[in-house]
Amino acid sequence: MKRAATPVAVLVVSLAGACAGPSYTIVDDPFDIAETTSAPEISAIVDVGGGDVTLSGPLAMEASDGVAVIGETLWVRGSSFGKQPTVLVGGRPAAVLGRTREGGLVVRVPTGTPTGSQAVVVSNELGKSERPISVRRYAAVLAPGSGQIGWAVVGVDGPVSAGATPVPGARWLALSSDGRAGYVAEARGGTIDVIDLPAMREIGFAVAVANARERVKAEAHYVTPNGGGYGGARDAVEFILDAKGVLDQCIEAYIDERNPISPSMDIGRGGDLK
Repeated sequence: MKRAATPVAVLVVSLAGACAGPSYTIVDDPFDIAETTSAPEISAIVDVGGGDVTLSGPLAMEASDGVAVIGETLWVRGSSFGKQPTVLVGGRPAAVLGRTREGGLVVRVPTGTPTGSQAVVVSNELGKSERPISVRRYAAVLAPGSGQIGWAVVGVDGPVSAGATPVPGARWLALSSDGRAGYVAEARGGTIDVIDLPAMREIGFAVAVANARERVKAEAHYVTPNGGGYGGARDAVEFILDAKGVLDQCIEAYIDERNPISPSMDIGRGGDLK
């Protein structure tokens, strides 16, 4: 999780062909990736934030601060990577999530990567190339009633305070295993709040549950009649299936008269569930 990154606007580029667009455009056709006759050569490694890596179009980029954190996207620039290179970050395998138009690689800093200066190594059948990048790890602490998340940089000499983020009313905190998201539960209702808006703005059909925050519901294409934990997910699924004209067909497909459980627990037969 990158605690402090300054987002910049993602450039929207109209592509005229598979090879059109800026250098950081994701190549969506593997046949456009050239074979190589030499060992890889890394020219630069750019940390570009924790945004999603799409299958095509421009790579989502944030302002680089020269320091990579767990889960952050790295744009490995260079040449002669070939069609199937392997990548290590700090000695840990990093899956190639995409290829950019000028031949670069897109990977994430793997979970468990050590702190400090770490080598990014790209290998192919003809050799390898490496270049260092500074890696930082954060720890987060939420003391109930404090109203803030305290951050610390974790290094070989122990944690060093790195500031705080206000979270009024928060009582519980959890971080995703890949370091890309934080989850905060409020003491007053126990509702989990996730920072959904960036993702909602990128997808084709955004759904918010009835008890979501007003600013989240304002940007949703559909708001469920029921809240999260009270049938909101079912509302969303039924809305989509009904819009496609297959809701009744899907329900009938799951009716199983041989099912020995009580009718009240059989979604196909309905029973006394409301």
